[in-house]
Amino acid sequence: MQIVNHDNGLISIEISNIEKELMTELTDSLLFSLESNDPSSLIPRLFPTAILDEPEMEQEYKEITESELRSAHRKSLQTLDIVTSGNKISMDEFVLVIKGLNLIRLKLGEELNINDELQSPPNSVENEYQTWIIFQHLGQMLFECVSALERGF
Repeated sequence: MQIVNHDNGLISIEISNIEKELMTELTDSLLFSLESNDPSSLIPRLFPTAILDEPEMEQEYKEITESELRSAHRKSLQTLDIVTSGNKISMDEFVLVIKGLNLIRLKLGEELNINDELQSPPNSVENEYQTWIIFQHLGQMLFECVSALERGF
C-alpha cells in the first residue's frame, strides 16, 4: 500500500488488485450484515455494550444509538469503495477509510475470537488461518494509514 499526498490537498491510496478484491468482498459482506434487521446478525464489537450492570439502561442506550451507529459504519465502509476505485480522497474521507478498515478488522477479530492478549496464529491447515492472515494484513494497512496521518504526510 502506498499513500500519496497530492498538492491539491487530496490523498490517494494505492493498493494491489488482490487487496482491492479482498476489500470489496469484506466490505460488501459487512454492509450486508449492517443492513440486516436480524438482531443476531449484529457484530458485538461494532455495537459494544455501554452499561454493563443495568440491562434496562443498556437496552435504552441501544435503542437510541443503534441507528446512528449503523449509519456511521455504513458511511465508513462505503468510503472504502473510493479507495478500491483508485480515486483521490479528502482528509475527511481518509479518516473514514481508517474507520472502515478498522470495522472490517473488528469483524474478523470477532470471527477469530481474538482478544487483547497476545494471539498466536491458528494452525496453517485450519480454515481460520487465512482469515487470521487477512486480519494481520489489515492491521498493517491501518498502521500505515495512522502513521501517515501522524506524520502529516
